[in-house]
Amino acid sequence: DNADFQRDLADCYHHLGRLYRLTDQMAKSETAYLQALTLWQKLAKENPASNRIQAGLARTHLGLGNVYQITRRLGEAQKSYQQALDIRKTLAAAHPKEAEYQRDLAITHNNLAPILKAMGRVPESLKDWERAVELAPDRLKPAIQLPRMTALARAGKYMEASNEASQLVTKAKGGDVLYRFACVYALSA
Repeated sequence: DNADFQRDLADCYHHLGRLYRLTDQMAKSETAYLQALTLWQKLAKENPASNRIQAGLARTHLGLGNVYQITRRLGEAQKSYQQALDIRKTLAAAHPKEAEYQRDLAITHNNLAPILKAMGRVPESLKDWERAVELAPDRLKPAIQLPRMTALARAGKYMEASNEASQLVTKAKGGDVLYRFACVYALSA
């Protein structure tokens, strides 16, 4: 079936984009993600109710956003992440018991937050990090909370950042994590 072939091809281009991104070949990565995006968009137009296609489209928007973030094209990264977020919000709302959709939504909020922070939109970034923490499975929460605490401290919310760090420091494992907690405390001092 042609739709199955197109979906598989979109997946292949997406994975190729990821491979190029992970091997620091950003121009090739962007090209592959854009090819995947074109296919997903066509499929989504033909099959708007397909969760699999919508999830693939969102995943590719997120991957493209990662390339834009790495190459410091913050406006384009924000747009790609926002497009992924819009799709993932719809999927998560339609399937509130599907852990995968909730996790993917948390990841997307977590990717968007530092972009907004870098663009000087700290209050918006904090809201995205808060939403990411709410939705994330427990094992992912500390990785989300650490950059959020730093943003809180830099935004002048020292007590909130310190209190959150105090709650998490007892669960910390590894020198890198403890160093990041120390940075939050130093910013809050």
